[in-house]
Amino acid sequence: MRHIGLDLRVDRVALLVWGALLAVGAGAWSFSGTPAVGAFVVLAVLLAAASPPGALYATCAAIPLIFRPIEIGSLELGLLELGVLVTVAGTLLRIAFEFVEHRQPPDLSWVGRKSTWILPLILLVVGTASLSWMPFDLHRAEALRTWRWVILEPLLIFALARIAIARDGLAPLTLAIVLPASVVSLAAIWQLGFASSSFSVDEVHRSTSTYLHPNNLALYLERAGMLAIVPAFVLQSRSRWPFVGLSAIMLVGIASTFSRGALLGLAVGLAVVLLAHPVRHGWKILGAGAVGTVATFAFLAGTRLTGTESSGFVATRRYLWSGAVRMLRDFPLTGIGLDQFLWLNQTRYVDARIWSERYTSHPHNLLLDSWLSLGVAGLAMLVAFVSVSVWFVWQARTGRKPLSPLQLGALGCLGAGLGHGLVDNGYFLADLSVMTWLAIALLVGNHAENAPVAHD
Repeated sequence: MRHIGLDLRVDRVALLVWGALLAVGAGAWSFSGTPAVGAFVVLAVLLAAASPPGALYATCAAIPLIFRPIEIGSLELGLLELGVLVTVAGTLLRIAFEFVEHRQPPDLSWVGRKSTWILPLILLVVGTASLSWMPFDLHRAEALRTWRWVILEPLLIFALARIAIARDGLAPLTLAIVLPASVVSLAAIWQLGFASSSFSVDEVHRSTSTYLHPNNLALYLERAGMLAIVPAFVLQSRSRWPFVGLSAIMLVGIASTFSRGALLGLAVGLAVVLLAHPVRHGWKILGAGAVGTVATFAFLAGTRLTGTESSGFVATRRYLWSGAVRMLRDFPLTGIGLDQFLWLNQTRYVDARIWSERYTSHPHNLLLDSWLSLGVAGLAMLVAFVSVSVWFVWQARTGRKPLSPLQLGALGCLGAGLGHGLVDNGYFLADLSVMTWLAIALLVGNHAENAPVAHD
C-alpha cells in the first residue's frame, strides 16, 4: 500500500473561535439561570460570525451533553441545541456583513451537487408531514420537540458541516467530534475505576460519564470511535498516531459501558469498512478480534453477557418488538408519530411479562422506530439511506469512487449506528441524529479534495 498522509492543520481563526466558544459554553453552563447567560449567548453569536466553522467545531463538544440543559430565562435548552442556533445566527450574520462590506452574494460552492440534498429534503418533508398525520394529539408537544431535535437541527448541522468542509476540509471536523469523545471516554474510565457508579446491573458496574444510561454512552462513543479507529489503521504516516491514541482511549471508554449492543455496532461498522476497502487478512483480524472481545467480556462480566432477566439481550426486546408490531398493525401507514412510543406502549401495548420496562421510550430497533415515528414513509426513508450507503460501499470497493481515510471512518460510523440500532436506538435522539448527519457530511465530503485510499 502506498503511504497515505493527512493534513491536520486548522485555520487559525477557526481554532481561536473554537477554543473561545468552548470557554463561553462552559461559562453559560456555569451561570445557568442567571442574567449573565444572555451576555454569553450574544458573545457566542459574535464569535460564530468571526468563524462559522469554528463555531460548528465547538458545537460538536456539546453532543454528549444533551441531558445537561441550561436555563436561559424561562427557556431550558441543551448546549447542543444552543450551539446549533448560535452557529446558524453567526453564519447568517457573517453572510450579511460580507454582503454589506463587499456587495457580493454569498458563496454557495459548498452546496455541491444537487443530488446531495435529495435525502435531506425528503427527510425534512416526511418528518414535518408526520406531525399532521399523527393519530393522537395528546402528546403533540413532545412530537414537536423531537421534530426539532432529530429533523430540523440535524439537517441544519449537515448544511453547516458542508460549509466547514468546503473551507477547511474533513480533518478539523473529524477532530472536533473525536476529541470531545475522548474526554468523555476518560471520564467514563475514571468513573469506573475511582467513582461509585450509580448504574449497576447483572453484578456489573457500568459507566455513564456525561449520560444518564451506559447504553446511551456506548451509542455515542462507538460512532465517534469509528472516526478514529479507521484512520488509525488506514493512514500510513505520522498523522496516524494521534488517531491511534484516541482510538485506544475510546475503545476502553466503550468497554467501560459493558454494552453488548456496542460489540455488535463495532463489528458491523468495521465489516462495512472492510467491504468498501478490502484489507489483507482483514476478515481474519476482525473475526479474531470479535472472538477475543467476547471472551474477555465473558471473563470480566459473564452474567452481563448471558443475562436473560431484566437485562436480557433478546428476552426483553422480543416483547418490546412484539408490542411495536402490534402498534404497526393498528397504524400501518401513519405510524404513531415522533416520540409517542412511551405513553402509548405503557397504556395499551406493554407486555405484562416486561412490566418493569413500561417506561421504555423506543422499540429498540431502528426499522420499527423509523416506521412507528414517521409512518411507512419513514420505512422507505430508511431503505433509501441503506441503499445509498450500499452504493457508496460498492463504488469504493470497485474503485469508481475512492474514499479518503476520514470518509471510510464516516462510513464505519454509519455502519456502527446501523448495527447497534438493530437492538437499540439508532437515530431518534438528538445526539444520534446529529452524529448521523455529521457522518453523512464527512462521507459526502468535498469532491475537490478527496484523497483516495489505495487498495492492497
